[in-house]
Amino acid sequence: MPSDIFAITAKESGKKLDTQTRQGTLAFTVANTQDRAVKARATAKADAGSNASVKVDPETVWLNPHESKDFKVSITVPGATPGGPYGVKLSVVDEDAPDEFASTGPSASFEVPPKPVDPGGRFRWWWVAIPVGVIALGAAAYIVFHDKGKKLHEACKQDDQSAKCEATLACVELSGSSKECRLAGKEKCKNDADCASYWCHGGTCSADDGKCSAATDCRQPDFMCTEGFCLAVNGMNCSDASNCQSHYCDGVCKPPPVTCSCPKNEVCFANNRCIRLGPWSVSGYARTMMRTSPASKNPLQ
Repeated sequence: MPSDIFAITAKESGKKLDTQTRQGTLAFTVANTQDRAVKARATAKADAGSNASVKVDPETVWLNPHESKDFKVSITVPGATPGGPYGVKLSVVDEDAPDEFASTGPSASFEVPPKPVDPGGRFRWWWVAIPVGVIALGAAAYIVFHDKGKKLHEACKQDDQSAKCEATLACVELSGSSKECRLAGKEKCKNDADCASYWCHGGTCSADDGKCSAATDCRQPDFMCTEGFCLAVNGMNCSDASNCQSHYCDGVCKPPPVTCSCPKNEVCFANNRCIRLGPWSVSGYARTMMRTSPASKNPLQ
């Protein structure tokens, strides 16, 4: 049986297809739960009764370790298909080993509009209105009395009460505007993709506030516990210098550039200060005199 290495989430559900064309799209998010890059190939399959044709975009894409990307499924339903709710599922495999690594996500529903009315006949709208009303009332009752929040890996919205996560879950932004429910810090987990912190260590999610007190609180070797926070090491993608262990971000974390111009016999170090290295080294420890400006009163100058 193939290993389940992708976390697949339906970003939207219950979307109604266009009344005239009977076409529409649904979005899914796919996360690579592995510590290696994977070339993912996606396919979609709709309920047999819908007779729908589906197309996935993109069909193949590289996913870096623990990276998430969105996939769009285009749906076209023929005119003979009865109106009503149907479902579609997204399946993803490792293209290099499809029989060993594969995952299938939850079903996302879509609504097929009623078939066009024959102009020669008289369409009885109340035939549709009554069952639709009953379904709507039943759905409202279910939400009020049964729904305790979105479950793990389901799409969520922080500002929408009907789309909030269960009490033990946190609504986490994955990429762009997509969000899903993931386990909060200290909750029991099975893999990194279950956790809001993206780090499942020893069966428990690490804290999701970025803070740490030990090296094992951070996802190594990509992040290290530095000054009480899990900071990215050089080479990791970043959006702000505060995310980097080096405190320098240029799209990726890297050592800060050396920009100072020093006089003769002085060297520019990474802190952008000129340092004079002299023969006064003692026991292998180089005593240095920092010169931060031309007005420095270094008695050795």
